[in-house]
Amino acid sequence: MSRAPRAPRERKLSGLCDLGGANLVVWVCLIVWLSACSAAVPTQTPLPPTPSPTSQPTETPAPTPIPTSAASAIALNCEDEASITIGEYQAQNNTWGKGDLSGWSQCIGVELSPAGTLAGRWKWDWLDTGGGVKAYPEIIFGQKPGSAASTSAALPVKLRDLRAAVISYEVDSNYTGGGNLTFDLWLTNTSNPSTWGAPPITHEIMIWLESHGGLNPGGVQMDLISIGGAKYAVYLGDDFGDGWRYIAFNSVKSQVGVGTLDLADFLAYLQEKNLATGDEYLASIEFGNEVVRGAGETLLHQYQVAIQTK
Repeated sequence: MSRAPRAPRERKLSGLCDLGGANLVVWVCLIVWLSACSAAVPTQTPLPPTPSPTSQPTETPAPTPIPTSAASAIALNCEDEASITIGEYQAQNNTWGKGDLSGWSQCIGVELSPAGTLAGRWKWDWLDTGGGVKAYPEIIFGQKPGSAASTSAALPVKLRDLRAAVISYEVDSNYTGGGNLTFDLWLTNTSNPSTWGAPPITHEIMIWLESHGGLNPGGVQMDLISIGGAKYAVYLGDDFGDGWRYIAFNSVKSQVGVGTLDLADFLAYLQEKNLATGDEYLASIEFGNEVVRGAGETLLHQYQVAIQTK
């Protein structure tokens, strides 16, 4: 900012100019006076130009690598009807509907996941072999009717004594053709269903998480209900198989992925509708793909069954 000349110094210089009248003195006084004024006004040094703000380059973080699923690396057993027991679970390469077909392949494998729960993998190729279920590669918990013993002391258990049967899972399934991804529960009239047939089987209960290729449950639709926040179409058929009652809960929306189901809620519905008495035993809980035709693979990243009694 410019400042005004200082008054006392100006008066002193003016007095000096008045001492003589010669032109030389006048010019000297004028030059001295102008020099004094210039000295009194400081020269403002220009500020350096303000640099334009420059945004700092944003460093793009490296993408997080997606880990390879442990389930995808599980070794497979391709032997027909192979069974693999691990802890309280058994994997079965079930090909019950193969008949005299040839040219197909099916394999299964299981192990413990890094979290300590079960992990599994199964794949199949049944070509375009027409209608009818050919196979059910599966995980078994409990005593499948016709088996000599149970995989777990928790099952069989009488329905009226069951408080909870919670299934926690994470699963991916990819396929062509026709089939489903489903639970299959067997109810029996005894706590030791060591033979196959009806009796001891009283009910087959299925809970379809997903279906493809136009496949629908057997029987006729009798209800549309909501359990655990999901909607299911309920199908009922009598005299299925060797004479047992068949009930299927077909999920309206796919439940493939991460999920939790309490099977006790489905069994309570049967008792409320007088479709079961409560005296039946939940013998086994099974999970797998019913395959009608085509090829596919299922990766079971984690799977756990927890039974609670009253």
